[in-house]
Amino acid sequence: MPIIYIDPLNLGTPVRIDTEDFSQCEPIYDNKGVNNAFYGMSHTEEHKKALSEANSGERNYNYGRRYSAEKRKEFAGFKGRHHTEEAKKKISEANRGRKLPPRTAEHTKKLGETQKGNKHCVGRIMSKETRRKIALGRFKFEQAKKD
Repeated sequence: MPIIYIDPLNLGTPVRIDTEDFSQCEPIYDNKGVNNAFYGMSHTEEHKKALSEANSGERNYNYGRRYSAEKRKEFAGFKGRHHTEEAKKKISEANRGRKLPPRTAEHTKKLGETQKGNKHCVGRIMSKETRRKIALGRFKFEQAKKD
């Protein structure tokens, strides 16, 4: 069982790590969300066009790649195909008599709530509390952009 000592942050305090169990290691850098250097920013249309041109044609990593007919079939999966009547019967018989666990009243109510109304906030009337939270979030976002 090999054991190594590393000093991930160069602080002079090495950490003992069992190389057979890396579950004890946590990532050192978390660059998601607010911690990301590009958070809240976006590329200009001019830059997007330049990136597109830089990665198109012969410079694209997939340029000229050819796949065998077998591989193309693998990519397609079941697309464009249909079950035969015999297969449909087999599936039907396999599912016949299948019991789902009973739903609680609370679960049924939650399922009903998810099916109600417009899911895309079009025409939805928001409470004052919700509108205040959205406004506060936008304000924080604008402040972060200025800094």
